[in-house]
Amino acid sequence: MLEKVLLPLDHAEFAEKILLRVGQLVSGTDIEITIIHVMQDLLRAELAKINRVLDEAHQLLNHAVARLGDNAKHAHCELRMGDTVSEICKLAMILPASLIAMPTHARTGLDRVFHGSIAEGVLRRSTVPMLIVPARDTQSSDKPDPIRRILFPLDDTDMALELLPLIEHIAKLFDSEVFLYHDVRGSKEDAESDEIRKPEMLFEPLRERLTSNGVRVTVECSRLQPAASEIVKKTHDLDIDLVAMVTHGRSGLERGVFGSVTEAVLRHSQCPVLTKHTDRYRKQSNTDRFVTG
Repeated sequence: MLEKVLLPLDHAEFAEKILLRVGQLVSGTDIEITIIHVMQDLLRAELAKINRVLDEAHQLLNHAVARLGDNAKHAHCELRMGDTVSEICKLAMILPASLIAMPTHARTGLDRVFHGSIAEGVLRRSTVPMLIVPARDTQSSDKPDPIRRILFPLDDTDMALELLPLIEHIAKLFDSEVFLYHDVRGSKEDAESDEIRKPEMLFEPLRERLTSNGVRVTVECSRLQPAASEIVKKTHDLDIDLVAMVTHGRSGLERGVFGSVTEAVLRHSQCPVLTKHTDRYRKQSNTDRFVTG
């Protein structure tokens, strides 16, 4: 259940779309919003710089509250100083937050592609679900369109269940259709064979749960490669408004912490991505493993 949303902000220019999306999710509810801004270390700064940074921080927070409008009646602000990723993760645990909503920056190449390394760092260190809204989000109006279609790429049923309550909440809120998606052959990043895998056992428990709760479900399969490119392509072909996917807890040289498929989708998606870093990744044979993360 969506009860408390943590909304980290750093610059007003990147805040508009995430504020619209959060307002859309909490409108007419009692969901609490905590807006956090983490300042740089000012312990050795000159007074003039301290005053300037504090003034900019308060302007950012006041702007966010004003943009949330009526939805800000359950909002409050937190101003912290220190390491940005650590402070966000700590507050998410203290609240405890049921969702972290973050904007991403329109950066490319060596400039880290998405939100510097902040969103990536939070995703690596927190198991709280995250709504990541890219700067390239095609939604630009003051009143964003409802989330009509949700693409849910699947790899592991147990892990998918961790994200399912939020997907159900959003689907019921907007009467969304959920597209359960599976790449039948698996991704090039993971697959060591071209064995065709039947997705029925993966889909059925999730399909039954969603349909029993009144959510419309469509099954989509593909045998094209690589998985990330196909997922991004599906967002265009199916006119998707939200991608929801679980990312694995792998580390080191094997894949980096949050997996090349999820990372690639985050980098190239033009719609928001709802994701969750699970620490429940278990060593499995490729015949037991499915697509994403």
